[in-house]
Amino acid sequence: MADAGIEAAAKKMKATARKSRVTFCYLLAEAIDTLNKLY
Repeated sequence: MADAGIEAAAKKMKATARKSRVTFCYLLAEAIDTLNKLY
């Protein structure tokens, strides 16, 4: 599950030259359906 989430987050950020770790973590949480645990 996490591997697929990492791939999804990386794919969304592929076009971005400057990658933020916070943005990556947010996208990962969104991809693996744990975004509600961040709030």
